[in-house]
Amino acid sequence: MSIAFIDSGVGGLPYVLTARTYLSGEQFIYVADNASFPYGDRTPEFLIDTVSRITEHLIAHHRPRVIVIACNTASVFALPALRERFDVPFVGTVPAIKPAAEVTRSGRIGILATSRTVGAAYLDQLVDVHATECVIERLAGSDLVEFVESQGLFASDQEKRAALRDTVERLSTQSIDTLVLGCTHFIFLKEQLEAMLGPEITIVDSRDGVARRIVTLASQPPQPKGVDSPEDQLWTTGETEQYETISRHYGFRYMGSLSRDVNRGAGV
Repeated sequence: MSIAFIDSGVGGLPYVLTARTYLSGEQFIYVADNASFPYGDRTPEFLIDTVSRITEHLIAHHRPRVIVIACNTASVFALPALRERFDVPFVGTVPAIKPAAEVTRSGRIGILATSRTVGAAYLDQLVDVHATECVIERLAGSDLVEFVESQGLFASDQEKRAALRDTVERLSTQSIDTLVLGCTHFIFLKEQLEAMLGPEITIVDSRDGVARRIVTLASQPPQPKGVDSPEDQLWTTGETEQYETISRHYGFRYMGSLSRDVNRGAGV
């Protein structure tokens, strides 16, 4: 039994790292669906289909106790269909509007996300429920998703700041005091965003909330890891050599590609 994570690339890795601190004895299975990257540009129909096929594979081969959809766009569009079809509990990663509304001082909140998430009706619903009295400034940052996936994990601080320059300039004109990272990939740039935006802007994400939800849904307590405990595993759906390095860096065993099992008929 394990906890499984699905994302189009590296974006969900910070969520695994946080979950490890809550569930130190658990086995984690991570699927980077890099054959379909980026999810932020995909249609809802595509997301439902491809994430469903990965879920089928995970249930058949790993019997996860919980599956985390570690992508805001996929969570927004695919979670209802996944919960209707499969019995396993799902945890989504959706923009942290409620925490942002609780900490904002001025009532002006920025949301940095993919273009699909920025325009999603579900985001409107989150705002209507949790931030009705706030002014919400929405900013799409699809170019940043590409940067993080291709080089952001091992980029220098200077390279990350250069990639963020245009985004920070746009955010600086919007008079916000709170920024929601509405794409999981952006967490890899959080340190640079905090430094460039300054201490007057609070940056929030959903890592702790997701980890607490996993703990709630996991029906059995994890056992402390011993010498015979199963390793955390990382799988891809495409052929990307960088994931072998990423796996070693983040404490996973790289297992290879699931392309033949999950990419059939996907049109990728």
